[in-house]
Amino acid sequence: MGSTRLAIHATGIGYDERSVAQVLAELEYQQGGGLSITSFTVTPSQIETGDSQDVTAAWTIAGTITGQTLEGVAVTPISDREKVFTAVSASNEYNLAVENTAAPGGTASDTAAATVTVLQKGHAGTINKTTGITSLEVNGMAQAWFASGITRTLSFTTAEDGYLWYSQPASQADPSTFKLGGFTISPTKTTRTHTNAHGMDASYKDFLLSDFVPAGTAIVLEVIA
Repeated sequence: MGSTRLAIHATGIGYDERSVAQVLAELEYQQGGGLSITSFTVTPSQIETGDSQDVTAAWTIAGTITGQTLEGVAVTPISDREKVFTAVSASNEYNLAVENTAAPGGTASDTAAATVTVLQKGHAGTINKTTGITSLEVNGMAQAWFASGITRTLSFTTAEDGYLWYSQPASQADPSTFKLGGFTISPTKTTRTHTNAHGMDASYKDFLLSDFVPAGTAIVLEVIA
């Protein structure tokens, strides 16, 4: 008799006849994990407005591939798992696709995406004045972060004598509550144009949070949206 065959029904289409060996090979491939992108990162993932940085895309893959593209461009040699994008200064979603055209049962593929976001920064720390603070002084405060959200807790020790200030992009809503050492405070707010470290101007809200604080003071500042 001829070789044993396994018929698998495809509803509305007919029958796709494959050998038992082929079906078992497909099952073994899938049970072994098939093909997948196990990680995909971009570093840095955040860049300050006005800055430009080289961004490294890196990834890992489980399984064998016969081709890979990043942003629609083939990445070669096939063993490469990293690519550098130079002088990135705008937000972007990077898209990675891999495939194995030799996979049992037909081409296997997977995709992944990772994002670089360009953001303004927020700042906090001490400045030894209660009015007329400058962009240089704000940029030089000890605490800085990418302003992707409002709620945060900052724990630090003051590096210099001065008054405690908190500066955030004016495009963000005012926090509903400031707490200093666990106590709710009512800061004074001033809106002004701030020039960041890369020469970009933006409207900022500066909050004066405290009376004079000496260097070496432990601060726990809670900012609540």
